[in-house]
Amino acid sequence: KFSKIFQTIPESISINTVETGEFIEINWGFEKMYGYTKEELRDKTSLDLGMWKEPEDRKRYKALLKKEGSIRNFKSVGITKSGVKFFENISAALIQVDGENCILTIVEDITKQKKAEEDLKNSERNYREIFNSGNDVIFIHDAETQIVLDVNESVFKMYGYKKEEVIGNKLGSLSSNLPFSLTVSPIALIDKLTIEGSQIFEWEEKKKNGELFWVEEIIKLSIINNKKMILTVVRDISQRKKLQESMIHSEKMLSLGGLAAGMAHEINNPLAGIMQNAQVISNRLTKNTPKNIEAAEKLGLDLEVMRSFLEERKILNQLNRIREAGSRAAEIVANMLSFARKEQSRSSHNISELLDKTVEMAGSDYSLKKNFDFRSIKIIREYEENLPLLMCDPGQLQQVFFNILKNGAEAMHAPSANLSNAPEILEKPQFILRTFSFAEKVCIEIENNLSGISEELQKKIFDPFFTTKPVGEGTGLGLSVSYFIIHETHKGEMKVESDGSSWVKFIIELPFK
Repeated sequence: KFSKIFQTIPESISINTVETGEFIEINWGFEKMYGYTKEELRDKTSLDLGMWKEPEDRKRYKALLKKEGSIRNFKSVGITKSGVKFFENISAALIQVDGENCILTIVEDITKQKKAEEDLKNSERNYREIFNSGNDVIFIHDAETQIVLDVNESVFKMYGYKKEEVIGNKLGSLSSNLPFSLTVSPIALIDKLTIEGSQIFEWEEKKKNGELFWVEEIIKLSIINNKKMILTVVRDISQRKKLQESMIHSEKMLSLGGLAAGMAHEINNPLAGIMQNAQVISNRLTKNTPKNIEAAEKLGLDLEVMRSFLEERKILNQLNRIREAGSRAAEIVANMLSFARKEQSRSSHNISELLDKTVEMAGSDYSLKKNFDFRSIKIIREYEENLPLLMCDPGQLQQVFFNILKNGAEAMHAPSANLSNAPEILEKPQFILRTFSFAEKVCIEIENNLSGISEELQKKIFDPFFTTKPVGEGTGLGLSVSYFIIHETHKGEMKVESDGSSWVKFIIELPFK
């Protein structure tokens, strides 16, 4: 009965003497596994036949068997008669056969199991490699509790959190918590995923340092290990948002070009009439033309007395102001018309000299004298010597410089410009003008103190018709026109920097070519 059982079992079973290790008996499972017949094993040991890949394993095996009396699940690598290596799981016990101490050994071939385990490890390794290699952050949430079960290493780069700090939090825990940051509740989101399938959202998240940023999230339901999970792929779209804002701004600038051309044509005719009639009135009041003399004699009017009256009342000065204002308006109209033209009249100029001429013009401009004297502002010049000449439209660049200087001067003399705690040198209004060259560009910086621009306003400051001045004091076109001149006409860059309270710096970069 026991012999039949011994021979029928498919696993390899063998009996060896303890003293010599020679084979006494084997079953057909042994023959099938190792390829040896009973005759081939006569007076042989497993060591004689090279059945152990690592002889040291045999020494450990025998020592452990001698110490414990039996062994369970001893792992080793065996070698068949044909030289094929395979993974084996060995169990053994000391027994007596006909009064002789022997070893009963059962061997199981676990090569397929080992391969499956290795494949699983490789699969897990590959999964982890892919999981952690991308720039996007991948969250795995429990669909029932919405708790984060796993997240890849990219979470540190994007959010500033380590994996351990995020795992265990709930869905939406990294949101900015602003009303528009999470458009649906987690429960409603799961229902939406179940009914409609995967969803794509844009919302605002918060980094560990408190910085807010926009992300795109792709969310879907998945079954992992027979459990419903939420997979979320998060992509930082801050740069995309900035690019979209820049494109919108460029569209506004292009629209402004067409608007400027249309407005200029509409303004030109009445402006010409104003200037011509002001000149005619001045001529008829001041010159001794035959018709003037004839009309005065007919009415009995003394021309000299009339002119004295006009001088006393400064009427002629007012007429001169009308003509001067008209001339300035005509220059502005000419600039607006030039925005719509593809080709501009260019010549070589020293930017530092153009900047100085604009300062002189600002010092004599009537509009700046209404509330303060521009010449009271301290001017600090930091000009690079031997600055290369720049091909440009000098009138347009002076218009840009003038707009910045005028706005800065008004801001520094505004009632809100008060820095009582600042050092004495900073309590006086001042401009710092810088010019320098780098990387085939010339850079102009115009910096003023005693005022600031918030980060929110810096995003809007170049928008057409945007102004912080009271109604009637600003059109909101000065800086937007300046932006257009720099970006579109001269293919340069213009930006603003500020600490929000005590200084503002406009930076202009223009290419030499």
